Amino acid sequence: MVFDDTNPVLNIASRSSLGKLDRAQNAALRLILGALRSTTIAILELEFRYEPLSLKRGEQTVFAHERYLLTTVLIA
Repeated sequence: MVFDDTNPVLNIASRSSLGKLDRAQNAALRLILGALRSTTIAILELEFRYEPLSLKRGEQTVFAHERYLLTTVLIA
């Protein structure tokens, strides 16, 4: 992963802020892989074996929610 922006708090960030993070990530993927700007992001993610940021953010939110539920059950 180029940027670790999978913090579940980012799910409350604005779409424009998340878009900036996504664009920076995509630029980094292109740079690392030496790809042209016209190469689609899906191809870069497949080549780098990297899942889309939106999926990673959602996954981390689910994990955070599960941790919260687990700690509330253990405390009670």
